[in-house]
Amino acid sequence: MSCDLETGNYNVLSYRDGNAVNTCPSAAPAEVVVLTDITPVRVVRVQGPHCTYNLYVSGGHVKPTEQDFLQSTLTADIPREWTLTHHPGMGAYTVVLRDGDLAWTDPGNAPGCDRRLRLTPLDGPVPPQLFRFVRVA
Repeated sequence: MSCDLETGNYNVLSYRDGNAVNTCPSAAPAEVVVLTDITPVRVVRVQGPHCTYNLYVSGGHVKPTEQDFLQSTLTADIPREWTLTHHPGMGAYTVVLRDGDLAWTDPGNAPGCDRRLRLTPLDGPVPPQLFRFVRVA
């Protein structure tokens, strides 16, 4: 398994339509959604045997909610770890909660605060669960 993402800032884009993973500015803690506005996601490689990373959006670390949505939070708890698997033929990644099979899933409706990313069982490299990571300076 190739862990080719280095620590850095990336625009994370839904494979479905190229819109960006971001947060809604009005919600606290911020919900992770798909918008047309791009805010870089901080990707931090975690030392270990897997392609494991901590992810930060709008300054907060990404973690699941009890309802299997995602939020970016500034709390002091330990950041959740995510396994990013590259699918070269697709030019995209799946993002899966470490030690589990729950993957980021884009519901695919119109971009905006109602297009909240969910965690659903990994269904293989399929468009709702694929995201492009584009390095930014």
